[in-house]
Amino acid sequence: MITFYSLSFLILLVCQVLVLCDIRSVISANFDNRKVALQNYITQNNLSLPEQCARPCDGSKRRCYYNFYLEQYATQTRACHYCFPNGTNNCQCIIADGVDRSVTVANRRLPGPSIEVCEGDEVVIDVENHLEGSDVTIHWHGLYHHGTQYYDGVPFVTQCPILQGNTFRYTWTATHPGTHYWHSHTGFQKMDGLTGSIIIRQPLAVDPHSKLYDFDLSEHVMFVQDWIHELAGNRYPGCMKPDETHLKSTCHAVSQIPDNILINGKGVYEGFKAKNNIAALEVFKVFTGRRYRFRLIGAISLACPIQVRVKNHALTVIASDGEPLQPVQVDRIILTSGERYDFIIHTDNEPGHYDIEVQAVGLCTDLGISQVAKLEYIDECLTNSVTSNWLPIGKVYHSLDSNCDETQENAICVSELHSAKQIDEGILKVEPDVKLFLPFSLYTYEDEELFNRNEFNNFFVPLGGDHMAGLMNNISYVPPPSPLLSQFAELNPNQFCTNLKMDCQGMCRCTHLLKLPLNGVIELILIDQLKQPHLVHPFHLHGHTFYILGSGRISNVNESISLEKVMLMDDNNQLYSGNDHPPSKDTVSVPNNGYVVIRFRANSPGFWLFHCHFLNHLLTGMSIVLQIGDPSDFPPVPKNFPRCGDFIPEI
Repeated sequence: MITFYSLSFLILLVCQVLVLCDIRSVISANFDNRKVALQNYITQNNLSLPEQCARPCDGSKRRCYYNFYLEQYATQTRACHYCFPNGTNNCQCIIADGVDRSVTVANRRLPGPSIEVCEGDEVVIDVENHLEGSDVTIHWHGLYHHGTQYYDGVPFVTQCPILQGNTFRYTWTATHPGTHYWHSHTGFQKMDGLTGSIIIRQPLAVDPHSKLYDFDLSEHVMFVQDWIHELAGNRYPGCMKPDETHLKSTCHAVSQIPDNILINGKGVYEGFKAKNNIAALEVFKVFTGRRYRFRLIGAISLACPIQVRVKNHALTVIASDGEPLQPVQVDRIILTSGERYDFIIHTDNEPGHYDIEVQAVGLCTDLGISQVAKLEYIDECLTNSVTSNWLPIGKVYHSLDSNCDETQENAICVSELHSAKQIDEGILKVEPDVKLFLPFSLYTYEDEELFNRNEFNNFFVPLGGDHMAGLMNNISYVPPPSPLLSQFAELNPNQFCTNLKMDCQGMCRCTHLLKLPLNGVIELILIDQLKQPHLVHPFHLHGHTFYILGSGRISNVNESISLEKVMLMDDNNQLYSGNDHPPSKDTVSVPNNGYVVIRFRANSPGFWLFHCHFLNHLLTGMSIVLQIGDPSDFPPVPKNFPRCGDFIPEI
């Protein structure tokens, strides 16, 4: 929904642009003159405010300004008695699912402020950190950042963390149209609510699917996030309470399993029946006989994928991660952490209320974690939901049990989709410029290893009570003390490692860095050596999209995948799907006991993180940094760019 701001908030908003306006001149103006002063600053500096940028796109470009005020807040505050949330910032009530808890938010909103702009707009966001005792960075998930690499928002890769009391200005150009989102890339802040949507629209004349839908509305963004009822850090590294045998954990607050799901920050919790609970379901309103574009965002942090289906309505998928696809009709979509899908709903049913069911699957299938929203036909006043049964379970996109190297009647894998845009010819050549095999797994610590005196390795405790850390190529990623992009020359070379040049038996801990040639065609083959049933790992590449050339798994429960088997399959040309229009994405899920083959053009110089998007796996080392090009290829460091690092003077 396009939001409208109060005059006082607009004045504060523009006054945060310290470079562009003199705060004192606006504040000192009397009330009658403030509106005139504000309009003058907007005009003089060619700024547009959020509601001005959320517009039909006609090819014109704007400079869009946003201010994010970050703080620790709470659900169910007294603001909920003062006003009722209506989608605008005029009401600071956060209800979530009705359970009281502390939250980490921007502008006292859940999800945070939506960025809705047109392709080609310049976007400026001032992030003010008022989080007590916490630093922060914001990642703009799905954006390319060609020329603005310093604003990708990864701590100690592209920037120093923003300290409490400081403001950091992110600036980027909206060059990648589609459905994206922003989130904190620090600790568990994303899980605690510091996240929101990014929608970059195109003029209808250049949108390849514009003739397939009638409406693309702000209120049809479907922001789905997993949710727990306490600060996420309370469950990290996980419960370690031993049972009588002192072997396994008996605590139920498992760090990988959510308590609930929210849709656009709303939902109900069946385990909570407070008398004053004002939690509500999200409602998406439509008219009969129209075609609506919905934008689905998987703001998931934990290990359970989420299945989405709409009662009595087929879903026509037209894009994934902002990349256009040749349309495919399905009955359900399963998305994992970081994925986004655009789909079309044709409202050709009997007027009424239809359930939109969102359910946690995978490891959570039998736990009953679900949420409901409503698709409401508003042709006339309606009070009752449609009571017909669900349609029989039909075709599902991204089925967790699919053998993607085989055609299945009721399931579609991502590698079977077809791109709707022109393919880079170099991607389809027989051999890439660089081919890398990247097996990933979790390392299980022995007690005497983990709790050795003067050893302080990080870990998390999943289901079962083992103490584990994330690995890629047997390396657990350790961030450097200073940003790679701006202070690389100052870092100790011993900080870095790669298993291509060393033998990591068991596990190595270091800054995992791989150098790639600028403009080269790079092939990465991801291999799931963890082999945990019902667990698929989503991997996200910063700053680029990649093509998916193949995906598959070993379905025989008595047979395990291995690096050696995948290399043999590669030698026999058994990894590739043969799709001459492979889909492109920035986040892909690797089947359990399986593999995925991706290729991309390394056309943006810099340091780019490639990592598992599960927070526990990311924070314990399942990451790698890809260095594309040489420092001489990187854009210059911005003037007065913040610096950080160790301070260890001689004694």
